[in-house]
Amino acid sequence: MAAIVYDCLRCRQSAAWQMDGESSRELVLGMLKVQRALAVETVERLFSGDKYASAPLTGAERALYVRDFPDGAPLHIAGDFPEWATDRLLRVFGESVTAEMHAMAKKAPLDMRVNKLAGTREEALNELQHYCPLPTPCSPLGVRILPAEDAKAPPIQSEPAYLSGLVEIQDEGSQLVTLLVGAG
Repeated sequence: MAAIVYDCLRCRQSAAWQMDGESSRELVLGMLKVQRALAVETVERLFSGDKYASAPLTGAERALYVRDFPDGAPLHIAGDFPEWATDRLLRVFGESVTAEMHAMAKKAPLDMRVNKLAGTREEALNELQHYCPLPTPCSPLGVRILPAEDAKAPPIQSEPAYLSGLVEIQDEGSQLVTLLVGAG
């Protein structure tokens, strides 16, 4: 449930524009279209009205859902950022503002630093293999878990690799700073 809420917040502007409204139902439907790109048939199975499912789509909701995202959407809608930030973001990012804002709204990977006193990166990768971890591209001590599209972050704090001190949560940028200043 939390993943749905956070996904709606990440694309609130475009989801509301897609469904022409800001009710919780409209935001969820809009998010399923603009962020998760679910086919309308899949959404109709989810919104079936059965037992615990939401009520079926109305004809108007279906029509809004299947339409292409309008080309004429204002920049802040297309980029999912506050309207008041438009001028400043345009100065910083120029024509790539929409792409940059979409990148900022994506779920971040989970980066961890391997404690060299407790083991090696290869050991951490092996212990966390059920999450399909990757070595970080720049830090020689980093392990990265990519976010699942429709799930919350993995419960690393309950993993043996975390509990034993083999890994600690630390983004790759911070790992690189500690290495550069000789603190790692």
